[in-house]
Amino acid sequence: MKNRHFHTRYLTDPLFARLSLCAKVIWQPITCMADDIGIFPADGHAIHMAIPAYHGDFTAADVDAAVEELVKAGFISTPWSIDGRTFAKRSWFENEHWTRNPRQLYPLEGQEKVSRGSSETPCAIGTGKGKGKGKSKGRGNTRNPSQVDKSTLRPGEFLEEPKAELRFPLRGGKWFAVTEESYKQYQNSYPDIGPDLFAVLSKACQWASSLSPKNRKANGALFLKNWLDRQNTSARFKQSSFKQSTPDPKPPVNQFDWED
Repeated sequence: MKNRHFHTRYLTDPLFARLSLCAKVIWQPITCMADDIGIFPADGHAIHMAIPAYHGDFTAADVDAAVEELVKAGFISTPWSIDGRTFAKRSWFENEHWTRNPRQLYPLEGQEKVSRGSSETPCAIGTGKGKGKGKSKGRGNTRNPSQVDKSTLRPGEFLEEPKAELRFPLRGGKWFAVTEESYKQYQNSYPDIGPDLFAVLSKACQWASSLSPKNRKANGALFLKNWLDRQNTSARFKQSSFKQSTPDPKPPVNQFDWED
């Protein structure tokens, strides 16, 4: 197992917050068990052995159920079996734990065998092939969408341009769109923005669409969250300032009994 950091975006990710305790606990061990392209053994017993501090709280069956929960939430790909062993791929791994010379330890889906420690593996977008040859900055931003791994798509991301009204392009040839479900979640999460929510989202999408290909956002959901957080704080400040500037009405003349 490698010592990898816990990405701070999961501290404020609403999808991650809705996961069960067991799914949250195994998320970091899965990250550390994965090889340099994000593939890990999706075996409940193996993952259970990686969390010794929780052996009294969870069983291997609980871990298997948590893995299925992560699959349904889109945090890991659908597992596959090769030679009696089960593997899966952790989503967004290349973006969060980029390695210059990635080494593949576990076979991809449909791959019969992999030489242990081989560095001739699929690299992150824009990193070139093999042992770091052909690296170029920004070239990966124009990668063909058909070459993007569908298992790495986050909720709201698409390979082709969606028909949704609120959309903007991402790095790597992908697109992000605000779905009807996510729009309702934004309404509940940012009540201070109120009826201006659509205008705020439209302005954010226009700004993100105006960026050059090499400066486009990699995570559309995180970009919108930060944008809406700032707008919500600004709206709340304006409301509080208006309340403070409004003078209190004068009490009636005979409301109090004064003593001489």
